[in-house]
Parts: sequence; structure tokens; C-alpha cells
Amino acid sequence: MNLSLDARIVADRPLSVECDLKEWVNRETALAAIDHFPRLNGGIALCLTVYNETAEALHASFVGLADSIRFLRETCPGIAVSVCMLVDGLTKCSSSTRAVLDRFAGPDFFSSGGSQDLACLHTQFDLSDLSVFEAAGCESAPDRDGPQIDTRGLRGFERGAHRPGDPTTAVQLLIAVKQENHGKLDSHWWFYRIFCPHLNPAYCFQMDVGTMPTEQALQAMTTAFQGDPCLGAVASSIMPPPPSGPADLLHCWQYVSFANSTLLDWPAENTVGYLSVVPGQLSAIRWEAISGRAIDGAQEEGWDPLAVYFKGLEALTPYESMLYAAEDRVLCREIVSDPQVAWTISHIDRAMAVTDPCNSWGELLRQRKRWSNGYMACRVNFIKKLPGFIANPTVSMHRKIRSATAGIYHSVMLVNDWLVTAVSILLLQALTGHASSLVSRFAWASGGLRASFWAAMCALLVQFFICYRGSLSARSLAFFRFSIALQGSVFAVSLCVALLFGRTSELIPTTAFIVAALPLASLLGHRRQTRALLTSVPIVAITGYFVTPLMWMYAVCNAHDSSWGTKGLTSAPADGRREGAGAKVGNVPFRRFRTGYVSIWIVINLCFVYVFDTWFGSDRLGAVIALQLMNAVVMLFGLICRASTRLLTGTGTDDHQRERRAVAAPSGTARTVGDSRVQPS
Repeated sequence: MNLSLDARIVADRPLSVECDLKEWVNRETALAAIDHFPRLNGGIALCLTVYNETAEALHASFVGLADSIRFLRETCPGIAVSVCMLVDGLTKCSSSTRAVLDRFAGPDFFSSGGSQDLACLHTQFDLSDLSVFEAAGCESAPDRDGPQIDTRGLRGFERGAHRPGDPTTAVQLLIAVKQENHGKLDSHWWFYRIFCPHLNPAYCFQMDVGTMPTEQALQAMTTAFQGDPCLGAVASSIMPPPPSGPADLLHCWQYVSFANSTLLDWPAENTVGYLSVVPGQLSAIRWEAISGRAIDGAQEEGWDPLAVYFKGLEALTPYESMLYAAEDRVLCREIVSDPQVAWTISHIDRAMAVTDPCNSWGELLRQRKRWSNGYMACRVNFIKKLPGFIANPTVSMHRKIRSATAGIYHSVMLVNDWLVTAVSILLLQALTGHASSLVSRFAWASGGLRASFWAAMCALLVQFFICYRGSLSARSLAFFRFSIALQGSVFAVSLCVALLFGRTSELIPTTAFIVAALPLASLLGHRRQTRALLTSVPIVAITGYFVTPLMWMYAVCNAHDSSWGTKGLTSAPADGRREGAGAKVGNVPFRRFRTGYVSIWIVINLCFVYVFDTWFGSDRLGAVIALQLMNAVVMLFGLICRASTRLLTGTGTDDHQRERRAVAAPSGTARTVGDSRVQPS
């Protein structure tokens, strides 16, 4: 149930904030128009993107920011922070958030913009008093403009944000409100092309409303930058709230999926030399790494990572549209490809943030469609451009070796994800075949297992045609749930038969490791997640195992659909941009691209099934063990990488007391805020 509320201001509770600067600006002249706004010249500029989220979600994010900024300034005294809240269109803004904006600007300011593009408001704001963002004292009514965030799960992380008079929470607050909705990437254009050149920060943070950074998040990311002058960008550890219980498969699967990324996948990418993503929910980039400046501060000739990043705002080809579904990954690739500076990207384990999950299967499928297609295209793009990078004579041998190692790893993971549907079919076939042979003396049991396997395959075929149609009606989602339940039941029954009647010594080790890998990884610094993982992983490993193939199947079948997928954005313009015109996907080149893409995917997966089945023949147990080992090896590598990182750095999200002791150190040992220049590779 969604509990988001409209916040209509009650007359007996006037709330307002006095802004010292209020301007309407045009896109072409914006940089000159805000020239009189205060500058940072160092410190942190944080971009907080807002679309149609409610004031409740906005308040939750500011509560987390207040806690995190306070802790940051205890460790890094005097660091300047500018929070830039970018609202993506007055017409799309929820009524409760619009009421909050009016508290800052006054009731008539936003109606005076005329043909101007952006409203800019500036004030010095103390985050110790967030009453201006609260919905308390307001009437409750359903908010308008599409689905909103359920912030119930975020409230448990609101810790100690209200300390009146605390001087460490004062920030420069910029509120930028676009007249029209042009998408999140366009909001980033305003931040990186207009506000950052004016503010000139050391570090640029980006965060979505609905995300709550935990207390150590900003401090951990900032000190990582200060400790490594070649660190170009950092990724935080993003997690949704813990699921309500093992029966909640939707939220259990998301919790395990996020945990698998932050606990295993990202440490592995870190180790091989290329972390391919900085999550939009909360991440940070060194301004120097993307501003196109050389070592001496001059402009680097022909090097502008942001120009590549913002190509996603233009009309795109079908492949480019898929690539820019994950524009943050595009920017990561540009950062590490700087020919002059050996920038790196790192995952900061202690920088935890809690984000809002999807609350329906339809929303989850659309979200993962965008993520999966963008992830696939960006890996192909990285591998495709790798030979040219290695052949560049100006790049050091060390960087070439690291890039080659990363290329091998990302190629393996690309194949692993591309074949996830084939692997799930083979595992179900091999396991039911092995279980059927174990109970062959019971004709009814053996025949029942074989029949249930073919019923699951028929359901999978129908599932594919529904995915290809792209419809996510109530009937389609109901059939998806039935198909997942059927496949999961056949898998669970066959596994139980194999364990009860077969040679358990060959099956138990890999099965136990696959189930235990994530809880084990959480013990290395994320012990607060262990209990939730212990209840979520078993249900996801069995019943929810077939959710992942469904996500990939829907993503591949809808590669031509470049819509955002969540927050009510379920249609895409015909020119490939995700947000803007809102036309339905019907462009002929995009549909042809989808047809070819799906055909290649089907042929490769079927060929893999045929070759694998021919190789193992009647040895069903050997096939099961081989398929389990494929998953176990990937998870084992991630676990080893995580453990080695933990041993080398000695850090984790449970090191709270260590950080507190560091804060309590004498003032002479306090960390100072600075940004040393890096040296050429």
C-alpha cells in the first residue's frame, strides 16, 4: 500500500524561508545570469534531483543529508557544502512538493517566469531545522501525477537529524526549478554545465530524492577522494529497506539483487581494475576528472567527458538509445579513458544509502529493462573500445594491463548474463532429469516430474510471447507470477528429491555455498544486513531463482523501448530519447533493431542449450553440478575480492566506533580539506 500524501498547506501554519536571490534564467545565458551568486571554490556541490516525488520523500532525503553533513564536518571541519535541488518541471511536480517550493519562493514567483527556462533560488539554509519540508499540519489526500514513493521503509534510518542550533549543518541551498520536464539527464546538464562551472567545487555529488544517505556516507566518500588524488569517481553502497518477511518475494528479490551488486559484483569490478557504474541514487565525481581540465588547470584539448555524457539528450540510434539507458556507465567509461590522467573509480563500502524500492512487479520489470539493456550495451561499448585504448601510445603499460584484465572479466560477465535464460532452462532440465531417474521405480513420481518440467517450459514459452508484446497488464503480471511459481516449485521439488535420494556429497557443497555466499559477504562489514539476507536468500535462491531470467527476457524483448520505466514514465519518444515528447514506441528502425536483437539472443541461447546438452548427454547430475559451479565460481570470486579489499583497507560499514574515535582525536590531527593535483600517467 502506498502511503504517500498530498501536503496542502493549512492557513493556520504559515511556513516560509527568505531567499536572498531569486532569478529566472534562459538556457543560453544562464551562466552569466547567475554570476552574482556565491561561489564555493572547493568543497562539495550536491545535486538532488526531483521529479514527481512527494514532500514526504523530500523530507526523508534531507533528514539523511543533515545527519551525513554533520558527521562529515566533525571529521572534515570547515568544508563548504552547496546543495542544488533540481526540480524537473513545474507541471510534473507533485502538489506537496510544489507547496514546499512556494514556501521558499512565495506563491506568485513561479507564475512570473514567462518564456524563461529555469527559476533559480538561493539561500543560506540550516539543515538542523527541516520543518519547511515537513507535511505535518497538512490535510491528507492522495497526491496527484502518477505513482509516488512509499517512504515507510526509510523512516527507520532517520537518526538524530534534529539538533537545533547545530552550526555544522549550514549549507548553501540552490533551488533550480525547470519550467518544463526534460528528464533527469537534462537536470544533470544544468548541474554540470551551469552550476558546477560557477561554483567550482572539488567534488560533485549526485543523489535522487527518495534516497537517504546514512551518517557516514558523505564523509566516507569525501575522505576517499582526499586520500587518493587519482580517484575520479566513487560509488556508494545502495540498499533498499529490508523486506517485511520471506513471503514478500518482490522486495526479497530486490534486496538480494542490490546486496549481490554491492557485496560481490562491485568489489570484483574494483579488483579487476574497472568499476563500470556510479549509481545515480548516490555517487560522487571529482570535478577535475570531468571538467576537461589538464594537470595545470588549462582546458584539455579535445577531451570533454561531459560532451559524451550529454549526447543522450540528442536524437539517438537504437543502439545509442540502449547505451544511454545507463548514462552513468557511459560517463564512467569516459572518466577512465582520459589519455593524460590515470583516473580510477572505486566502490566505497562504508558509504551506505537507503533507497526506495519498486512496489509492483510491473514497475520492477520496467526498471530492470532499462538497467539491463543499458548495462549490456555499456559493457559491449567498453569491450569494443578497449583495443583502441590499449593501442594508444600515450597510455602507460600499467593502465593497459589493468584495462585488459577488466576487459576479460567484463567479457565473461557479459556472456554469463546473456545466457542466463539458457542456464536456467538447462538447470531445470538437468535437475528434473536427475530427480526423475532417482525415483524411476515409482512411475507416477518419475512421470510427474517430467510432465511438470514440460509444463514449466510451456509456461516459459508463453512468458516469452507476453514479454515480446511488451504488455504489462494485470493478466500478464498474474501469468508471470504463475510461471515463476511453477518453475520454482518444479526446481524445489527436484532439488529435494536429488538431496534425499541421490549422492548428496556432490550436490550439497555448491548448493550450500550459493545460498551462504551473500550472508557471508555481509559479515565482512555489513552485519546489519545479515539477518535480512538469511531470510531472503533461501526463498530467492529457490522460488525466486527464475525471476532473474524473466527480467532479462523482458529487457531483451523490449530493447527498442527507451522509456524510463518508473515514476509513471512508461512511454518513449520516437527519436530514442527516454524523456520528452512521450510518444509511444513505434519507430520502424527501433522495431527492426529489436527484432534482430531478440533473434540473435534466441539463436545463441538455443545453441548453448544444444551444445551443453550434447556434451553431458545422460549425465544429468554432472550437468547440474557444472551449472551450479558456474554460479558458485562467480560468487566465490566476488567474495574473495571483497575479503581481500576488507583486509587491505580494514574498513566497513560497521566501523562506526572507529570513525567516532577518529573524530575524538586532537584537533591538530584533524583531516583538512584539500585537493592535490594528480600526475600524468
